[in-house]
Amino acid sequence: QASELPDDQLCVENAIILNRYIRYPLAIDPSGQAVKFISNEYASKKLTKTSFVDAGFMKQLESALRFGTTLLVVDVEKVDPILNSVLNHETHRQGGRVLITL
Repeated sequence: QASELPDDQLCVENAIILNRYIRYPLAIDPSGQAVKFISNEYASKKLTKTSFVDAGFMKQLESALRFGTTLLVVDVEKVDPILNSVLNHETHRQGGRVLITL
């Protein structure tokens, strides 16, 4: 309730899933409650909101991957193929660095 989440069982269960995910969580959120919840949960950390139609999307994605910040992609109709390598953890080592190809 501290994150302005409604008091119904479905919202509470979804919040638990979002906090205990193993892979990247996907939230279908027609009411906007999940975006508000995630924004409040990550208020103390660096959270960047973007969408696939945003002109700076690639730059924000690269920055989030490089610095380990949280990227929230909103207004998604379908997942852009540019994210496939990220979502599938397709990394490779070069020298002592772990890289991902976009």
